[in-house]
Amino acid sequence: MTIVVTGASGFLGRHLVDRLLLREYAVRTLSRSPGDGLPPHVEHIQGDIKDLALLEAAMAGVERVYHAAAIVPGSGSDTQMWDTNVNGTRNVAQACVRAGVRRLVLVSSVAVYKAPLPDLVPESAPVGGGTTYGRSKATAETVATDTCRGRLELVIGRPCQIFGTMDRTGFTKKLLRLVKSPLLPVAGRRGRSFSLIHVSDVADGLCAAGERKDIDGAIINLASPKRTSLLELASIYSKLVGKNARGTKVPIPESILRAAMSLRWAARNLAQGQRDSLFGAYGARSTHGSILLGGPLYDIQKGITLLNFSPKITFEQGLLELIGEEAVKRGTMSRGAPDTVAMTRP
Repeated sequence: MTIVVTGASGFLGRHLVDRLLLREYAVRTLSRSPGDGLPPHVEHIQGDIKDLALLEAAMAGVERVYHAAAIVPGSGSDTQMWDTNVNGTRNVAQACVRAGVRRLVLVSSVAVYKAPLPDLVPESAPVGGGTTYGRSKATAETVATDTCRGRLELVIGRPCQIFGTMDRTGFTKKLLRLVKSPLLPVAGRRGRSFSLIHVSDVADGLCAAGERKDIDGAIINLASPKRTSLLELASIYSKLVGKNARGTKVPIPESILRAAMSLRWAARNLAQGQRDSLFGAYGARSTHGSILLGGPLYDIQKGITLLNFSPKITFEQGLLELIGEEAVKRGTMSRGAPDTVAMTRP
C-alpha cells in the first residue's frame, strides 16, 4: 500500500513518516522543501499543495493520505496561513477525490475549539477558534468534510500542543529554555497547567486513524490524559540533570504576560514584513492555552475507544530525549548512542 504524507519535512510530518515506515508501508512524501533529512527510501516530491497538477500526480495509485502540511503561528502571515491551511486543504481533498483515494486523515488542532470551554474538552465542544490559526484549522475541517462527504473516508485528528525532537517550530526549544531557566515566569501566584503530548504519540495516533476500519467521519482528540505545568517540568528537568532545586518562581499578572507576548509577536512579524498579522497571535484569547497562560484538558475517550489510543511517552522520557538531542548538538554524545525513549516503548 502506498501512502502520501503532505508536510513531510515538518516537525510532525517527519515523525509520522518514520512511524509509517516502521509499519512497512510504501511512503510518498510531499513538501515545499527538498526533503533533506527524510529517509532515503521514501519517494519524495517537492512542491506546494496549491499546485493542483502536482497534487493529482502525487495522489496517483494512493490508498491513504495524511494531510499534515500547514502554516503554524510564527511561520507565516495571516494571509499565508489562511491560504495554506484552508485553500490548501481544499486542494488536497479534491485531489484525493479525483485520484480515488480511500481515506484522508486530516491533521487539525485543538486550537479549533471556541471559548468558553469546559475544563475537560470533548470533540463535541463548539469550534471556531480564538486566533487566526484556530479559525483557519476549523474552516479547513469544514472544507474537508464537505469535499469528502460521500466520496471518500475522512478522519480528523486534533492534537494538543506537541513537543519532541526535530522540532523546527520553535516551541520545544522555548519549552526547554524555560524549564532550564533559574527564574520561572508563571501567570498569577501559582502558575497554570496546560496539555502537552510527545510527537511520537501523536504520530502513532494518526497511524491508527488511517488503519482502523469503520471510523469514517470520526473527529478525535490526540492529547495526554493529564496536564502538566512549567513548574512540574522544571522539577523533572532538575532531577534528570542532577540538580537539587528547580528555578525560582516569578509570578506575573496575566494581563502583563499577554501584553508582553503580543508585543513580542508584533515585533517579530514586523521584522519579517508581516504587517497583516502583527497582533494576530495573542490579540484574541487562545482557547488551547500556552506554557505560561495555561489551558484545558482534552477528553481522549473517543481515541481510546476507536483507535486504542494510549500515549506512552511520559514527560520524564520526553525531557530525557531532549537532553540527549542537546548533547548530540554540542558534540558531547555520540549520534550512535541508544535512544532512551525508543528503549522505553513496548
